[in-house]
Order: sequence, then C-alpha cells, then structure tokens
Amino acid sequence: MRTSRDGGGRVGLGLAVAFLLLSALFSGRCQRSSDVSDEDVALLTEGKPIVGFLDFNEARIVRFGVTSTSTGDFPDILMTLIVTNALGDADIRCSPYNWVQQGRRGFPWVSTHRQGADEVFMSSKTEEYKAAVIDVEVNRTGVTETIQAVGFQCWVVGASRAGSAFELEADVAVAGVGLIGDEQKALRTIFADCCAKKGACKNWPRKGKKGIKLEFDLCHVQGNICDVKGRLTRLNMDGYGLGCEFPSREFSVFEDMRKQEVGRNKFTGDMAKVMDALATLVNLTHINVRDNKLSGTLANSKGLCEMTASRLQFLDVQSNPVHGPIPECLITSDSQLLDVILSKTDISGTIPDVFAAESNLQAFIARDARLFGKVPPSLANPEQLTFLELGANELTGRFPDGVEELPNIHTLSLQRNKISGLPKAWNIADRNNPTTLKFVDFGSNKIRGKFPLMLATVEHMDYLDLSRNKLKGTLPDAPGVFPNIYTLKLANNRFHGAIPDSWGAMGMFQVPPAIDISGKLDLRNNRDLSGELPDFFYPDELQGNVPEVRIDKTSIACDVRGPSPYVTDTEECKGDPAAFGARR
Repeated sequence: MRTSRDGGGRVGLGLAVAFLLLSALFSGRCQRSSDVSDEDVALLTEGKPIVGFLDFNEARIVRFGVTSTSTGDFPDILMTLIVTNALGDADIRCSPYNWVQQGRRGFPWVSTHRQGADEVFMSSKTEEYKAAVIDVEVNRTGVTETIQAVGFQCWVVGASRAGSAFELEADVAVAGVGLIGDEQKALRTIFADCCAKKGACKNWPRKGKKGIKLEFDLCHVQGNICDVKGRLTRLNMDGYGLGCEFPSREFSVFEDMRKQEVGRNKFTGDMAKVMDALATLVNLTHINVRDNKLSGTLANSKGLCEMTASRLQFLDVQSNPVHGPIPECLITSDSQLLDVILSKTDISGTIPDVFAAESNLQAFIARDARLFGKVPPSLANPEQLTFLELGANELTGRFPDGVEELPNIHTLSLQRNKISGLPKAWNIADRNNPTTLKFVDFGSNKIRGKFPLMLATVEHMDYLDLSRNKLKGTLPDAPGVFPNIYTLKLANNRFHGAIPDSWGAMGMFQVPPAIDISGKLDLRNNRDLSGELPDFFYPDELQGNVPEVRIDKTSIACDVRGPSPYVTDTEECKGDPAAFGARR
C-alpha cells in the first residue's frame, strides 16, 4: 500500500486538508506517549507509508488530526494496512482521539479483514466522527485564529506468532463529491465487457434498499477515493470477478489515478502492453494486478521503466503467468520503487546485480518464481531494504555478506532453495551486533557447517528456521542465547550432543502469563542429539501458554521424572500441560 509522493501531501490530492500532529493541533490536550512517534505523522503528511514490524500482540500507535477543507467540510479517511511477509497478520483499529481523552473503550472503526489489505474507512457522516469535531486555536503567520479539527488514534496490532511486517498509509476524500460522467461511463463499459457471463462480477458494488441496482459512482465505495473534481485517485476493483482482456482504453480515462488495485480478477492480455498503457497515466504511483491471467514478459515494457524512473512506488504482479527476466530498471539507483512483488510467476534467470545504496527499495519479494544462480552481492547495498523474500526458487552458492548489516533489515526469507552456505561473519557470536533482523528462514537448503553463532545472539530475533539443511556440530551454548526467540526450527540436520541448560532462558520459555503466545522448538531428525532432557523441561509450575518441543527421531531421553509438559511428539516423554495448570 502506498500514498502519493508528489511533495504536496494531501494538497496534492486537491484538498485543502493536512495530516497534523496532535501534539501541535491540540496543544496542552494531547497525551504524550513513548509508543507514539511524531515521525509517523510526518510520513503521512509527505505522502509516504509508515513501515514497521510487529511481534505477536505488539501494537504501533498512530495519532493524527485533520482540519476541515476550505468549504468547511471534513474529509473521509481511508487507512490501508498491508502485511508484506508470508506468515504475517495484523489488524488496524481506530477511534476518535476524544475517546482516548475520556477513557472510553472500544473502536468504532475496525479493519475489514479483506484478502491482501485491511482497511478502515472513517466517514465524516458517522456520529462518532461528528462528535469528535472541536474548535482549536492555531497560529498562522503570527495571527491566532480558531479552526475546527478532529483527532484520531489508530492501533496497528500484530496477530501472527511469526511476527508481521506491515505498511500503513492514509488517503482522504471530500464527502459529497460524486464521480464525474466520463469515468462512470468507463466503468459501465468495463462492466458490459467483463461481466457478460452468467454469475460474473458478483462482487460489483450494488445500491438501493434491496441492493440490486449496480453502483457506478465509486467515490464513496470503500477502497476508492475521489478528489474534489470528482475524479478517482484511488481505484479499487480488487476481487470484483472481472473476466476479459485488460481494459486499457477504459482505464486510461482515469487521468488523475494514483493507485490502481485490480487484483484477484480474470484479466487476460500481454503484461508489457498493460504496463505501457498504464504509463500514460502520469500520476500513477501504485499498480496492483496480482492474481490475474496476464502473460508475456515485463522486460518488453518501455513504459514500465519510464514509470519506475519517474513516479512508480509499488508494483505487485504476483500470481500471473508472466515470464522472462527481472527488468534491471526495477532495482537500479534511478528506480523510485519501494515495493517489488514478483511471487508465483514464471519470471526466471539470475537476479540482476545492480542494487544501489541510494535505492528507495524497501521490499523485494519474489517467492516461488524460477530464479536461479547466486544471490547478488549488491543486495547488501540498499539501505532502506527491510524485507527480502526469495523462497522457493533455485538460488545457489553462499548467501552474500553484509545484508544483515543493513540498518532497516527485518526479514530474510530464502527457504526452499539450494543455498550452500551462510556468510562467514555469521559464525562469530557478537552480542553487540546491531542487526535489526527479526525473521530469518533458510529452511530446506543445502547449507553446510556449524550453527551460525551470530544468529543465536541477535537481540530482536523471534523466528529462526534452519531446518532441512546439512548443519552439524553441537547446539550453541552460552548465557543469553536466543533471548527473544519464539520459534526455532532445527529439524533434519546433523547436530549432536545434548540440549544446553542455557536454553532454559531463551525467549519461548520466558513468556509472561499475560502474553498469548506459544513457542515452538523443533529438533526432530537430528539422530545424534542425545542426553536427558535438561532440568528446565520439568518446571515446578506453569503459567500461561507452554512452548511445543518436538524431539522425535533423536536420541534424547526423559530423565527419571518422566514426561515433560513441553514435549509433544514422543510417547515416553510427552507430558500434559494441564497437569501443571497451564495451556497450550
């Protein structure tokens, strides 16, 4: 999800309205909190997304205010949340800020749990919105004046035990503006051409008391945004069930469109021609055509490269039968792209070694494609890179040095490849390592050597999968290893020796009762792991959730105390957490 980066914030949408800091707007009446960042509002004002990572049940709080337009109307607000990692899940909940001040509980606006994006639409017509309008004094060019404003507080809450990488954006629209005639005409043509088959387009919005009449004014259909001229700036036809050749001519009518969401349909056509047609939309910053039937190759599109160099920030073509190489223009220093999503395509070849330090790239995601060769060393260059997901390809060789040192990197997911080695620097335990890594998955590769000690000491790591490799040696043993890890998968390797006593202090065995999370430790099929279960497997009492430990097809044995409440898969050691007053 993306907002426009036209340098004019919300004024760029044709609205005399701005996102403002509550601490400035409601001077003296806004509670300060260490959980709230003024930088988040600055990003919204600049038309940039808020990017972050949330552990399970962790919350990111965003507070902002809006003023009325020059006509005295208040804008509708659309908050859009996208989770970018495969195992992530997050929700968004918003309330008027005066509710927070009054100590009221609840959220009148809660995400809709739509596939691909969660949204909350805060309509200025709702009673909760109207009741939150207050008069505030502001100083403009030395003159104090009274204006009307509304404050909001939104919570983005992690809902996945694997952690959730998210991006949050905001769009605004003026209430009461209707879609202009030529754009409604284009939508009618799209319906006529793409919904002719019986039972097609069941998700096209309807109106009227019986919900039968088709709606072609999308200005206030959730997910769509219009400017004051009545032109769509955000077109969302995701999952409408459209089945036809991609309607390039009709989409070209939406000349002010900045964001196009047309995923989960049945559009056909040549992807390069589609991109060349969309390049005529001079304001377009966001293209989502995922889950369609578009074929051909991206490499043949001159329009795509022109857009990436000038304005395009978000590109999602996943789950389309496109093929050919990755165009270099997506990832060079000239590219404006923040997110590139190429998963579940037939895109093939090596990954171009042209990633630049000055790149804007934050997410490069190409799971389950047909990429081969070595991971390029230049991936250690883009300083904004946060999410790298290249699982289920044919990548080989040693993973390059330096990626873990990127200042914003959270996710490295390269499972189901043929990677043969990890960076040599990872073999050194360094408790002062500044890496921001939280999620690392190199499962199902061909990695040899001993356990990479650096990964045992990363402070913020909560998910690590090195299963189904050829690692050997003993398990890492030192005070403070895996301090915050909740999922550790080491199955199907060649480790030997005992489970270290120091592991009793790892994150999954220290979860406070108030946190609803269960850890997972998988040591199966390491046949030379041996010894008795360590003492911490037999706690005097348990509270809250209990981690699940799997030790099948190892030589690990229970001690004289018998079954452990942690073990789930061997009959002689499998215990019942309920006997300890706990739950799993």
